Amino acid sequence: MRNFLLTALIFSACLLSPFNATADEATHREAVKILFEVLDMKEAHKQGMVQMLAIQIQQNPQLGPLQDVQKKFFEKYMSWESLQDKFTAVFMDEFSEKEIRKLIDFYQTPTGRKTVTKMPVLLSKGTMIQSRRLSENMPELQQMIRDEMARRKAGSGN
Repeated sequence: MRNFLLTALIFSACLLSPFNATADEATHREAVKILFEVLDMKEAHKQGMVQMLAIQIQQNPQLGPLQDVQKKFFEKYMSWESLQDKFTAVFMDEFSEKEIRKLIDFYQTPTGRKTVTKMPVLLSKGTMIQSRRLSENMPELQQMIRDEMARRKAGSGN
């Protein structure tokens, strides 16, 4: 009788474990969805796409008249709706459900909310610092490339 109960218990556990994994995945996915809502990811993503388009046009002014074409392209392939499942999978791979729930708790605090509102500014300023540094030192990079190309050409005997 005891072996029968033990066997039944093990059998039941085996049967139920796929359902638990599915339930765990569903609650994990739901937690990520809540985190995205707390972070206002849809709006942040939209603003990121607007900024990306503006940067492309700034770097290549001849694309200005084609802005509508690029916008359609971004809406089709880069919209939040088209990428949300991919972002959800990334978060689920990188953070446990428990960690996601701790992030939700943090981002609902005043400091967390401030982080959400300041992050785009911080990233933008960081990008500008990097861009300026790159521009300031571009002649050196170009010279390094020319030197390396000359060295390779001399080494190949051409």
